[in-house]
Amino acid sequence: MKGKQRRISNENSTFVKFFGNYPKIKMLDYLLENRKEDIHSTNIYNNIKISKPTLIELREEMVRDNILIQTRTIGRAIMFKLNNEDYFVKRLIEFHNVLKKK
Repeated sequence: MKGKQRRISNENSTFVKFFGNYPKIKMLDYLLENRKEDIHSTNIYNNIKISKPTLIELREEMVRDNILIQTRTIGRAIMFKLNNEDYFVKRLIEFHNVLKKK
């Protein structure tokens, strides 16, 4: 991990308030806040408080949709980060930044 991941309170996030307090939105918000970091699923689980089966399902869906990419493996831990090269992710980052300025 390059830097310290930020803990966020998703319920207070403008992004979550705008889109709704749903697991996928909370996960996207966390990933957008920590977009420069390699993130393990446990970090997401501990910070946004969604069930492990939901987390695994969302993670697999985001990998399949090229939103999330695997960056490296440390032992059995697989690290992920947002695919900052993807057009959709770039637009999400822009929108997230606009909402943060409000």
